[in-house]
Amino acid sequence: MAAYNPALRPGQHRDLIKSAERARDREAEKAEDEKVGAELQRKYKVFAEAAKGFKKGDSVRLRGFVGCKILESELQAFSRIESGLDADASYASEWEDAMMDMPDKFFTVNHACYQTGQLVIPALPGARGSQVLRESEWSRRFVAVKEGDEWALPASAFEVLQVEACCKNGHSLIRAELAWNEGYVHTRYCASCMQVIHRDAERYHCDEEHQTQTRGHHFSICLGCFESGYKSLQK
Repeated sequence: MAAYNPALRPGQHRDLIKSAERARDREAEKAEDEKVGAELQRKYKVFAEAAKGFKKGDSVRLRGFVGCKILESELQAFSRIESGLDADASYASEWEDAMMDMPDKFFTVNHACYQTGQLVIPALPGARGSQVLRESEWSRRFVAVKEGDEWALPASAFEVLQVEACCKNGHSLIRAELAWNEGYVHTRYCASCMQVIHRDAERYHCDEEHQTQTRGHHFSICLGCFESGYKSLQK
């Protein structure tokens, strides 16, 4: 407890005590969460390590030709992990019929948790999905319930797709600036946000256009859209 100081105004001493108590509670919660996270990594190492190859923004799909069976078995194993938070809580969304449509689709990772080996991805339309019941500020582990627009699933059932940015014709995009004598006749527009790309701004444009000087094939992406994740999936 903070020592009493007669120089403090009325109420200020009480505020200091409350502030110190909040700081202690926060440190205690952080220590407990780190302890639980370490225990989860130790007990469920196979799951936790599976998430290390993923990060937010990755494009993923179910691995293997029997991806749904893999996912179903992984969910069954994941559901047995004790969250220590709620008797009905789970570290994974429940298996549902909508997941049968997953093998032909790719998903963007919204979050990868290295404590529990979870991936959070958008749920398919018509799915129950899940919602965050509790999310730790420090380890970013969380448990899920049934309703919501995201799935919390084991990373061990997924693989990262090789994705590259390309134009509508499948040509690679390269980063470039206009030369001093370019950009005075034709105005370039971003193919994603449709905003004008000023001639002195960097942009990404079609490599094929750059190499062959193809007339009529002007495809550009502004730097902002590209860095925000403009991508085209390549088979």
